[in-house]
Amino acid sequence: MDQGKTLWGLLRRRQFLVPTWLGWLALLGVFGALALFVVRQAHSFLAVTETLPGGALVVEGSVPDYVLEEAMTEFRRGHYDKLYVTGGPLDAGAPLADSNARSR
Repeated sequence: MDQGKTLWGLLRRRQFLVPTWLGWLALLGVFGALALFVVRQAHSFLAVTETLPGGALVVEGSVPDYVLEEAMTEFRRGHYDKLYVTGGPLDAGAPLADSNARSR
């Protein structure tokens, strides 16, 4: 039987390189710097706020009440045609849960 093959020839022994502690430290540094860069730049990508009057205003529904009040002020000031509030139904104890029950 060949020394390099095991399990009826389905597997073969190979040599490969494994990082040393200094190599792991370098990899950790590179990936840590990359993660820090992504986290620091994510806000400018994800939180784009570009107010354009007219059209539709879209607001996340899970925000606190004061944000929704600001959205209504912006809706009136910007002369928007429609206001969309995204998200699912409000659970008991969530912000605006009481106002949701009163509107029924």
